[in-house]
Amino acid sequence: MRYFHRTLMAAFIVSQSQLSYASVIQNFQNTFYAILGITGRQSLLVSGIYGFMGVIGTIIYLGIVADRWPRARTLWTGSLALSVSIAICMALSATYGQAGESNMAGARASITFIFIYSATFAIFFNTMIWVVPSELFPTFLRSKGTAFAVSSKSVVAIVLSQITPLALAEVSWRFYALFIACNTAASVLYFFLPETGGKTLEEISELFGDAVAVGMHANIKKLDATSVVHAEGSEPRK
Repeated sequence: MRYFHRTLMAAFIVSQSQLSYASVIQNFQNTFYAILGITGRQSLLVSGIYGFMGVIGTIIYLGIVADRWPRARTLWTGSLALSVSIAICMALSATYGQAGESNMAGARASITFIFIYSATFAIFFNTMIWVVPSELFPTFLRSKGTAFAVSSKSVVAIVLSQITPLALAEVSWRFYALFIACNTAASVLYFFLPETGGKTLEEISELFGDAVAVGMHANIKKLDATSVVHAEGSEPRK
């Protein structure tokens, strides 16, 4: 039970990447676009642009966010941004669902926010969902802990792949509400996530109250404070 908290946290972070709506829109894009009246070759074109927006988002992440923003801030900011994007998509889909030619302006607006969602997910989550869970674990447990977190992601993905076609058939755009709720709840939880960026293994263990690590880290700090650096060829003081 010593590492239960860390394991649960890692599993949540990776699983939430599925509950953020990313895998659903990725796997069922054509269905969502059909709700807006976009089918055939238009649907294929929109799907390609959606994927390219992820590339743009990753470039933005590398240039602005990576190792510049704290991990926790990146995650909770991203979750809030995704909630807003999905909420706008939901409102537009409700208004312009099964759009005809007269409603194509509204349908295009909804597609625009799906593109924004793709870029936003890439900026805040494409990398973070793999970096943070691995940082939570000590070296000896990292491979097993990360494997468990990834397996939980797969379980959530399987469940969503089974229920999404039924949900879209029964409730259509109302299904968006589930992901708005998940992202909003995640943003609150991420706000209290211990900051792991740029910390040593001992410092991270200290964040989780590991008594041995706390004592070791205190001794290291004391040693650093009392150490004397001698010039080459000089004798240390007796």
